[in-house]
Amino acid sequence: MLALNCRGDNHRYGALLALAAALWLPACHSAPPPLQPTHPDAFGSIATDEFPGATELLAGFDARTDDGVWKADDKNLFALRLQRGDSVQRWLLLLDVMFSDNQTATLADAGIEFVQPRRLWSCDVNIDGESRTIPIESAMTLVKVSVHDAHGKQLGESTISLPRDLMAHGLLPAIESALRHKVEGRGIADEFENEATARPWITGIISLMALLRVVQNDEVLKDYFWLVVQKPSVWSVISELGIRASLFTPLEKSAPIGTLPGHIPPTSPAYAMPMRISVNDTPALLADVLVVGPGRPYSLCGGIIAASARHPTDNDLRLDIQLLAARNGSQQ
Repeated sequence: MLALNCRGDNHRYGALLALAAALWLPACHSAPPPLQPTHPDAFGSIATDEFPGATELLAGFDARTDDGVWKADDKNLFALRLQRGDSVQRWLLLLDVMFSDNQTATLADAGIEFVQPRRLWSCDVNIDGESRTIPIESAMTLVKVSVHDAHGKQLGESTISLPRDLMAHGLLPAIESALRHKVEGRGIADEFENEATARPWITGIISLMALLRVVQNDEVLKDYFWLVVQKPSVWSVISELGIRASLFTPLEKSAPIGTLPGHIPPTSPAYAMPMRISVNDTPALLADVLVVGPGRPYSLCGGIIAASARHPTDNDLRLDIQLLAARNGSQQ
């Protein structure tokens, strides 16, 4: 398995990437069962009539382009459906890019100037038998995040800085790289061949973590998100002297998907990737992630257009996420 450790250049992203500190790294104790390739039917299709307020927020899909550069007013609208036995709760999550380019922008409403910063990650990987540190840099762009109920009533609003350049590359190149290794019979080694092969993997995983952060940190959604995550036992917290989380993404087990859920326009290639989050070496969340190319209008979500997350032991707990609309901003 490939091991990757990344450190952000500020405390917020350092904390975010601490969750990914054991990427592709096998558990130190008894290993959980291996993840299986995603089944094509893993994603529960969300019907638009479940969310009558969606079209008032955003409707339709713009044609996909090869350009992944974010523009002001690029928007993605996601539907979230939490099922707990017979109980179902629904929300709409709207992402809206506030500014274009890495430039000084004036926040008219607040009366202040804001310079969109850049962030640097230092990622330690093994390349050709040697430990190497690879710098990964991205402009950070402000994105407005608003949460609504199924009828469109706003429940909360916030802003978040997302790594625009990394999410514009998305997860697809990392998946395709892993599948090429598999077809060529090389498997997934314990080290990268060179920096060029390492970068897509690192970029893709940071993008995934950034999008996950939108849901897990949102004031409205975070409590519901953590319902699907199995909390560590008291004994594991004591024995591990705290909480140690890891993300496991066997990209070589990604499976091609021919039919996309809901009303998402057909696009190729599309892959479903299995994922597991473990806490203190115990599976805490199982998920499947649906990935397409990150050209606009899918650049804002890094090409991640759907996900199905489930509790590892409670089959009655499931969170489905699906893109309902994606539009390009006015600056074409």
